[in-house]
Formats: sequence, C-alpha cells, structure tokens
Amino acid sequence: MDKTQADRIRENVLRTRKGTQASRYGQKGLTSQAAKMNSKNFRKLMTGRNLSRTDTKNMWNSFSHSTKTPVMARHAKKGENFKVTSGKNGASGNFVSKKSLGRNPSQRVNKGALPPSNPATKQTNVKLAKNQNLVYGKIAPQRQFQKADPKGLPRKGGGMQTITNGGYKSGAIKNSRTLRAPSYRQKAAKMTAAKSTARSAMAKSSGAKMQTGGGRKGFAGKSGGRSASGGGKSSSKGMSR
Repeated sequence: MDKTQADRIRENVLRTRKGTQASRYGQKGLTSQAAKMNSKNFRKLMTGRNLSRTDTKNMWNSFSHSTKTPVMARHAKKGENFKVTSGKNGASGNFVSKKSLGRNPSQRVNKGALPPSNPATKQTNVKLAKNQNLVYGKIAPQRQFQKADPKGLPRKGGGMQTITNGGYKSGAIKNSRTLRAPSYRQKAAKMTAAKSTARSAMAKSSGAKMQTGGGRKGFAGKSGGRSASGGGKSSSKGMSR
C-alpha cells in the first residue's frame, strides 16, 4: 500500500467518525452518515431539545429495538420529503414517515401504532424546513393505545418512523406545495361546461343566420313593392292612353 492510498483511507475513517459524532451528539450537520443510537445517546440528544424525561422515555419506547432494526440517527438537509399522518385537526409533526403507513385509516393506525387521539384520516406531504438531526427506526407495538381505543383497533406497528427536531412548532418541517390531479367530478363538470358553452355558441350562430335570412325576405318584399309600383306606372300609362 503506497502513501496516497494510506492517506485516503485515513481521511475516510476520520470523515466517518466525524459524521458519527455529529449524528449522535447533535452537532450541526457535518454529514449524512448514519449511526446507531443507544438510550444514553438518545436521552442526551432529546435533552438538548428540552424534552422532559417522560416524553423522552415515551419516544424511545415507541421504537422496536432489535439487532435487525436498530434505532438510527443521521443528519439531514433542508428540503427532504416526508409524510405526516393525522386527523382533520393535524398533528405536531414530531413524528413523520418516508412512506405512507397504509391505504386507509385503520391500516395506518395499526402500522403506525398511533394513539387514539390520531385517527389517521389525513396524510400530508411535508419537507424539512432546515438542516437537522433525525432519529429513525421501526415502530414497536403499542398495546396500551389499543386498550384505550373505544374501537379496539390493533396497534402492531411495523412501519418506519422518523423523529424531527420539534415538528411544526420549532420550524423543523413545513407543508409541501403539491398540485393535486383533478378528480372525476371536476373533469365531468369541466366537460359539461364546455358542452354547454358550445351549444350556446351554436344557438347564437343559428339565430344570427335566421335574422339575416329574414332581412333578405324583407328586401324581396320591397322588390315586390317596386314591381307593384311599376305596375302602377304601367296602369297609369294605360289610363293616359
């Protein structure tokens, strides 16, 4: 191994260590390198965000802790896209996901192991409003939410969630501006309006033609008047004769 290769390897190792430290301890974004999180590092990161011990514990317990799907942290850049699952009144945006948690509310409640206060009837596209450290991992089952739900919907979890740096309140995320495709009803309404406009134009055009035709008949009547006048003249001549 020559000196150039050794220097390059050393540089890569230092860069990886630097990124790991940034993700673990909340230093401002140096790299997107991901790092595993343990409970101690998680508490340290959440303490820096002024979260209470209870909230920090609940957040940590919302993850499924396993060797296959460990809790991870990384530094993310402004503009990255996510989804917020909520009811009609919205959500805090502390928890987001990269993909939809399901096709319907019951699937989203189950896969996201959501509390009874979140019926998951709405999905909102959002993006990061600033650079920040994110914590993400697999969602753990939340049986206490199932017991508290009057409908008793299951909360098995299994989806992937991401914790932002404070959600909407701190300015960590904001809604994305997306253009929605027109619905079937909107398309049908536009087609009906277009047909109505076309019919109205045809009716006006037909009326204009009929008026023009009536004018010509009027001129023919005048012509008839002339012939009558002409007849009058010839009759006058006949009398003079």
